[in-house]
Amino acid sequence: MIDHKTLRICLTAMVLAVLTTVTVYAPASHAADQDPAETTVLVPGASGKSGRFVMAILAEQGYDARGMTRNVERAAAASDADYTWVQGDAKNPEDLTAAMDGVDYVICTIGTQEPTGDNSPEFVDYGGVKNLVDAAKAANVKHFVLLSSAGASREDPEDRLNKMFGNVVIWKHRGENYLKASGLDYTIVRPGGLLENLYEQGERGLKFEQGDMGTGIIHRGDVAEVLVAALQDPAAKGKSFELYSDETAPADNWRDGGFAGLEPDE
Repeated sequence: MIDHKTLRICLTAMVLAVLTTVTVYAPASHAADQDPAETTVLVPGASGKSGRFVMAILAEQGYDARGMTRNVERAAAASDADYTWVQGDAKNPEDLTAAMDGVDYVICTIGTQEPTGDNSPEFVDYGGVKNLVDAAKAANVKHFVLLSSAGASREDPEDRLNKMFGNVVIWKHRGENYLKASGLDYTIVRPGGLLENLYEQGERGLKFEQGDMGTGIIHRGDVAEVLVAALQDPAAKGKSFELYSDETAPADNWRDGGFAGLEPDE
């Protein structure tokens, strides 16, 4: 007959044996990641100032990047890299079915600086985004990342950009709202003043803000890094935020939990 002391020792040994065989799985930040090489990303506006940075980062990270542009020949001639280009005008829905074929993700960087006419903000920053959202939804795109602008949610007609460029920021916000209501998984990034030569890409930290009350500047390349990072990060889904450089913060400060610290859109 086993005494109580011996029984306790045996039970303790059994518990320890079970615990040592249990594997603990830490949650991965990108639980739904696809292999970039097997992932096609469409970039409407890829030949523009911000789109070029997005294409370069996608290529560097091994994605199958597909640049959408209105003039393939001109875009290819202006690029130093051998990118895949597809012809498409976001204002024309009939162009977008072929452009979206086989696409997993979209990073939309379209925008206009023509205040009036067929290429005004109403037809590009709103109408073009609307058409791309509809096409992405029809193609079962997994995540739609939209480049917008700081100040968009204020819809202030006295805003300097609105006065200069045909209410461009107001139309951008209406494009945002269409995307939000679409049912697609999305991320909306609203950068401050975009530049390329005041400081080097990746040199500064970044500030993620919400409430659309701040101001600031940011390198286009840094914006592109955030746009690409949002593609497969579950913490970026369903969120809109402003983005500025932060010269007091270390470079890459945002990569560890930047999206997770944001509130989801209501």
